[in-house]
Amino acid sequence: MVGSLESNISVCRGGQEFEEIPNQDLVPGDVIAIPPHGCVMMCDAVLVAGTCIVNESMLTGESVPVTKTPLSHQEDEELYSPDNHKRHTLFAGTHVVQTRYYGQAKVLAVVVRTGFNTAKGELVRAILYPKPLGFKFYQDAMRFILFLAVVASLGMIYSVIIETRMGAYPEKIVLRVLDIITIVVPPALPAAMTVGTVYAQSRLKKAGIFCISPPRINFCGRINTFCFDKTGTLTEDGLDMWGVVPVQNQCFQEPVRKLPELPRGQILVSMATCHSLTLIDGELMGDPLDLIMFNSLNWTLEEPGQDTTKYDTLMPTIVKPSDKDSFMSDEVPFEVGIVRQFTFSSSMQRMSVITRTLGHNHMEIYAKGAPEKIASLCNPDTVPENFQALLHSYTVQGLRVIALAYRPLEAKVNWHQVQRISRDKVECDLTFLGLLVMQNQLKPETTPVIRTLLEAKIRTVMVTGDMIQTAVSVARNCGMIQPRDKVVIVNAHPPDKQQTARIEWEYAELPTDVDIISEQETDGESDTGQDSRAPLLPPESVVVNASSPLLSRGSESRMSAMKRRSVVTVASETETVAMLPMRLKVIRRNRDGQAWKKGYRTVNISDEGPRHHLAITGRSFAVVTSHFPEMLEKICTKGTVFARMSPEQKCQLIQNLQNLDNIVGMCGDGANDCEALKAAHAGISLSEAEASVAAPFTSRISNIECVVTAMREGRAALVTSFGCFKYMALYSFIQFVSILILYTFGANLSDFEFLYIDLVITTTVAVLMGYTGPYHKLVRKKPPGSLVKVSNLLSIIVQVLLVGVMQISAYLYLRSQSWYEEPPPSKDLENVKSWESTVIFLVSSYMYISVAFCFSKGPPFRKPIYTNYPFLISMILLFGFSTFLLLLPLPEIEHFLEMKELHEKSITFRLYLFGFAIGFAIISCFLEYMIVDSSMLKPCYTAIKNRRPQNRYKVVEKEIKNTDWPPVGQVTFPTTNAVLVSDIHVDMNSQSAIH
Repeated sequence: MVGSLESNISVCRGGQEFEEIPNQDLVPGDVIAIPPHGCVMMCDAVLVAGTCIVNESMLTGESVPVTKTPLSHQEDEELYSPDNHKRHTLFAGTHVVQTRYYGQAKVLAVVVRTGFNTAKGELVRAILYPKPLGFKFYQDAMRFILFLAVVASLGMIYSVIIETRMGAYPEKIVLRVLDIITIVVPPALPAAMTVGTVYAQSRLKKAGIFCISPPRINFCGRINTFCFDKTGTLTEDGLDMWGVVPVQNQCFQEPVRKLPELPRGQILVSMATCHSLTLIDGELMGDPLDLIMFNSLNWTLEEPGQDTTKYDTLMPTIVKPSDKDSFMSDEVPFEVGIVRQFTFSSSMQRMSVITRTLGHNHMEIYAKGAPEKIASLCNPDTVPENFQALLHSYTVQGLRVIALAYRPLEAKVNWHQVQRISRDKVECDLTFLGLLVMQNQLKPETTPVIRTLLEAKIRTVMVTGDMIQTAVSVARNCGMIQPRDKVVIVNAHPPDKQQTARIEWEYAELPTDVDIISEQETDGESDTGQDSRAPLLPPESVVVNASSPLLSRGSESRMSAMKRRSVVTVASETETVAMLPMRLKVIRRNRDGQAWKKGYRTVNISDEGPRHHLAITGRSFAVVTSHFPEMLEKICTKGTVFARMSPEQKCQLIQNLQNLDNIVGMCGDGANDCEALKAAHAGISLSEAEASVAAPFTSRISNIECVVTAMREGRAALVTSFGCFKYMALYSFIQFVSILILYTFGANLSDFEFLYIDLVITTTVAVLMGYTGPYHKLVRKKPPGSLVKVSNLLSIIVQVLLVGVMQISAYLYLRSQSWYEEPPPSKDLENVKSWESTVIFLVSSYMYISVAFCFSKGPPFRKPIYTNYPFLISMILLFGFSTFLLLLPLPEIEHFLEMKELHEKSITFRLYLFGFAIGFAIISCFLEYMIVDSSMLKPCYTAIKNRRPQNRYKVVEKEIKNTDWPPVGQVTFPTTNAVLVSDIHVDMNSQSAIH
């Protein structure tokens, strides 16, 4: 089992006989009894009897308890699937908080998966064996190591030739040749490259961001596209109740702002019963939307009996008003029992309950969910004609709208039949009750973070399951879409009997000022105590006039299409309407027919805005994927709002963006975003849990500020990795040059000299170089993502050449001394105490320190080097000790390091060697900062970069820029081209005109 605990569980052995066995012995097919007071699941099991309240935060990051109901016995055959029946499945690793059963029966579940085949096991496998990241940095690192191996091979050949001429012993030649491999390809290179990531992970943890995949931190430094969920991520978790718009006689009534004042009827009962709330330790728990809806009614929920026996056959969950006197008939109190619950499904976009009101002889089904879905399940005669207009007017202001519906069941339907009936047979032919309207305010941190990302030239995308008008409104409010930018709705239709698949490109409606003005504002402050700027019931009429003649004499179908939309399209495969200059005058009228001045707005559709943003629904996204694959790259490149997206489609979008060579980040609340979070290069889950396996990153910060923090840390870690890699490369070349010079004359460094260089200098530098924190600002410039970038290669090459020049110069200076005598050749190659090795050792020790300083760059990705106190102090100490060895050597230290008696030579000789070291440091910094990083060479870098293949998204952006795309006002078909249609005049004067 995956992380199994040493505990037992009851397994049914037939009838009422149960046996206690260890968790490790469970196999698929076992019928287990869930303990009454809960447990941690050790396998995946499907409920067949009873109900469980489960905390799935470990898997999903969602801390809200989930109600698991038993798998119903359907009359039609249906195959079990963990994905399709997740509301009936207890997943391994989740915590069963409570169980509820009927009478004295047990809560039973059938084991379906164990071990690494469970949901938790799959996630553990993904952690142990993650998907190859394919980061260019790591690929280039491997190529560079191969290049170092080639260099080592050349050095080995040179060493064999030189030492053979000296007549050295063969075994000594082999040892020296093998030394070259460890010098040129340092074993500490992988560890040094991860130091920056380790420090970044530690800093992220202190900031409340937990990472279970450290390599992903470097990806955060290269992100150019970041996707956000809406609800709970950009907007507040909690919703504010705005009101209810009831329906009577197929007409919308005045909105009711004080919900306890709702008259006794179906709409009140639907809000009181259609939820998944439950009592845990006396506290009402469940989905935040359900909690707000139920608490706004001032009703109470009762679950009789103890926690584990609340679900009795004769005592269902009861809801009733808190003020009983207001809801009392002559004899029977007003109480409603929830008999059966069909839980919410994101794929179905709805939930429903079957209830029975005390004193009634029949049951009723109440449903709530996405307005379009609920309307499609209702009797068309009960849906108001202006349903779409009203819905649009609310959603375009960013409001959350839920539809309510009900249907009375036949009196002959009893309790047992209700428990076995399928939801498809009861969720049909419903009566539309009205709309539940909630406000979902932006989090205060959202707009500043989006502004920061846009200023850093990082593309932001919204991926949500909410309605497209709501999503576009939120995108405008948070700054993803600038005020002057235009939004194009991509309406894709699947093929039907009359037409092939098609895409209609339409401008989204811009909200006018009156869209955010309260109805009570004209009369003063609202008496509800709520925000006086709450939205108003949509206007009575909208008049759209064309100031210039627009295309006249269209067919009825064409005119009806135009009444639903504010752009002109055609329904023929051989025709497409070209958008002509047009000015729309939108006049909002009050109920007296007088126009409001604040409602007047002129929109010139022919004006070219700064940018076009695409908005598309999940349904249209599926059609484009299936029938217009050639359009998918452009839509993914220009799309800003992706609404009504299922969890699978969110994942598909992330993958499509990655196929365009984008480095994609994703931030969500961890519930319906798990697949997308895991698919992204850097997925951040906003969760109260300390850490979950739903995403590589889990943030305890409940807003998107963690995105900027992760990206700043990612950039710092990536730059640190580059610096450490370049330092380790120079460390190898410095020692390689030293060894080749010494091997030429039969000398070598002593073991303690090697130890001082490798352990004291190099290890200290490699460990502390990455301690520098991230820069406080997210700049437009992005850190390099490839080691073979021209500037990196130039930096390494000039530094290696400088190393060779300086070491050879120091050796030649040594030979010029009158007291110098060339050592005799040694067959055992043990000539470590020589003037050659002493001089090369002392001069090269400064080189390691100098290049460490050069490659420890600060802004714009890291803080200045002086803020890294441990590194700065270590640099000073290492420089001081090396200077002490050179200028004030002690005989004891010389003997310990097997150096020649340097203290016996003149101070002038030592000062000249010190001058070589200081000269190297100055020239090295000059080359790195004034030449390699200079603006003079940037045109050369750009010219060389442009010769390489561009990222796919840049190619697509160039194609879009060079063409008139998107084709607003036109209809795109899979195979036919469009033709121009002109002289169609449009005069719309109906409530549905805004659609």
